[in-house]
Amino acid sequence: MQETCRKLPFRAIYRICIIANSIFVGVETYGLHPWIHVTQTVILSVLTFEIIVRFIAADSVKSFFKSGWNLFDLFLVLVIYIPESLFENSSSVMVLRVLRVFRVLRLLRTAGEIKQIISVLIKSFGALFYNGLFFFIFKHLFAIMGVSLFRLPDPATISGDELVR
Repeated sequence: MQETCRKLPFRAIYRICIIANSIFVGVETYGLHPWIHVTQTVILSVLTFEIIVRFIAADSVKSFFKSGWNLFDLFLVLVIYIPESLFENSSSVMVLRVLRVFRVLRLLRTAGEIKQIISVLIKSFGALFYNGLFFFIFKHLFAIMGVSLFRLPDPATISGDELVR
């Protein structure tokens, strides 16, 4: 219980940073103000600090990289460090900005219920594939039945008198 209470202030700061960062990414599309850049740098520092602490607290390097959430968070933090000036065309910069918007998905890691829903969705992909295969088979069967039942007569087998009618 005491450990949970110690985590609460950092989780609140963490969530506020992510929400503020997401808002500022949207605001950046209208123009870059110096205080937005400073705020983004502070938020980047907090997120980087959090990843480093989790890496140090992990049992081993392998256990840190075994967690999909750690990899996701690490990827999102590393994307922040890619400078936009590295790209020559605007479409590459737009892709980078879109990737930065995914930082808000880091909030999913902090909510236990959402983590459970996502893990169930990931586990259900196998069943989803078989459901899709099942529906494809039925669609194929009904397509064959529809072509067979509603096919127009072959013009080569129809006499001239029947064509006039």
